Amino acid sequence: MSVEWPEVIYEASRLFKLPVQNIVSKGLAKFIQEQISQNEQMIDNLKRTYAVSEHQELEEKIRSKKIPSHPAWEDLIAWEQTDEHLKRCRDLLKELDPDGE
Repeated sequence: MSVEWPEVIYEASRLFKLPVQNIVSKGLAKFIQEQISQNEQMIDNLKRTYAVSEHQELEEKIRSKKIPSHPAWEDLIAWEQTDEHLKRCRDLLKELDPDGE
C-alpha cells in the first residue's frame, strides 16, 4: 500500500516533534545542496578537461583554435547553463535559510 506524501510528512512531524514547515524546508535545502554539489562537480570536470579556470577562458581557447571546437563548444554552452543553474540554486537556498544555518 502506497502512502500519500503529505501523510508521511505529518507522520514525520509527529515522530520528530518538528513543525511540518521545518521538515519540508530542511528536505528541500538538502536537495538543493545536492544539486549544487553535482553542478560544481560538472564544472570542475570541465576545468580539468580543458585546463581552464573560467568558462570565458574556454571560449577564448576555442576562438583562438587552441582546442578543437567540438565538443568544446557544446561543453562551453553546458558550462554557462550550469553556472546560471548554480546561481539560481544558491539564491533558492538563501531564501530558505537567509542566515545560512
